[in-house]
Amino acid sequence: LWLDATNIDGKQNTTLTNGSNVSEWKDLSGNGNNAIQTISSKQPNYIHQDNLDFVDFDSTFSQVLISPLDINSSSLNRLTVVTVFSIEKTTEVGVWGQDDGGWDRFLLFNHPQGSGLSNGTGVENMTSLSGMVNQGLMITQSYYKEDESNGSYFNLNGNLLTEFTSNNNDGFSDFIIGSINRTDGSWMHHGKIAEILVFDR
Repeated sequence: LWLDATNIDGKQNTTLTNGSNVSEWKDLSGNGNNAIQTISSKQPNYIHQDNLDFVDFDSTFSQVLISPLDINSSSLNRLTVVTVFSIEKTTEVGVWGQDDGGWDRFLLFNHPQGSGLSNGTGVENMTSLSGMVNQGLMITQSYYKEDESNGSYFNLNGNLLTEFTSNNNDGFSDFIIGSINRTDGSWMHHGKIAEILVFDR
């Protein structure tokens, strides 16, 4: 999967104006896993700011995009998610995931257990990640290799923060962007996303 805010519509954003709703974020990988939101009130906005392009999510309106990409551990034992984004809220915020309540794969901030990836039984807490709220754009690399001792890891801006063992269950078969699940008002993203890349390795 490749979602790039400089080319949301697949036409270099020529069909979008600053502030317009994003109903579909085109998958530039060629795999057809476009991220969609059919409900206008839940559509994030295209923002052009400081000569940069973003998809801007407001948690107040439960804005999410859903791609049909299946990132379940039974489908993809190894998985890399690279995300360029900002967090602009100090309360509970999700970035991406497919959690149906069973500690499935996701990335979140400000959980009572901390900020980080789900490891299958809780949050793999990284204190320096929590410090990135309201600090502008960051690049994260989330790598899962299921059921291998310290086979999973997380990088922030190119620096390794943690290695851990993941034992994630299967959740939703869709990749949810702007939250970790499909529940309105639960773990909604609040901030900007510039790019998301997902690799099956």
